[in-house]
Amino acid sequence: MKNLIKFMKEFHITRDYFECHEILEEVWIEDTNCNTKDHPAIILLQIAVGALHWQRKNYSGAKKLFEGVLENMDVVKEEINNLDIPFEELKSLVKEKLELINQKKEYEEFNLPMGGKLNEKFLKNIV
Repeated sequence: MKNLIKFMKEFHITRDYFECHEILEEVWIEDTNCNTKDHPAIILLQIAVGALHWQRKNYSGAKKLFEGVLENMDVVKEEINNLDIPFEELKSLVKEKLELINQKKEYEEFNLPMGGKLNEKFLKNIV
């Protein structure tokens, strides 16, 4: 949970999407020894990297990552919900941002959805 809070702080406050990737890549490696991509950390870090590409106007890179997230996220639906990230809200958000990317709209900051307990922990850790 500590790394998830660190990730959310980077994603929501500093918008340092590269650091978001670093935080969750470490979690993924520790949890899976790089043996599977069926892990919620992969989904979240791909969203962060996709946001970085979008921010840098690399629309094709952003599109590829967001499409990959949509193709693979259902496999880890339960795990994402267990992190107190509302899965359906997250999926809708990714679809919405992908549509903007497909239209080559300018990057716009966005936040990931958080359930009550995760939001509470997040708020306690940003002070």
